[in-house]
Amino acid sequence: MWCGSPIAGDDGYYLFYSRWPHGSAGRDPDDEGLLYGFDGWLKHSEIAVTRASDPHGPAYVS
Repeated sequence: MWCGSPIAGDDGYYLFYSRWPHGSAGRDPDDEGLLYGFDGWLKHSEIAVTRASDPHGPAYVS
């Protein structure tokens, strides 16, 4: 993951970041190996968010 963007809100602290699945289970056989290592971000990255009441955690992943 990278591109972490922390934001302080009225109800806690949020961290928005990018992530992608690992492996190739359930994927098109022609995409074999696409998700291994850092190659998965090209087609399968998504934005994720986590929230905590304190900047040091614990965090709750959504």
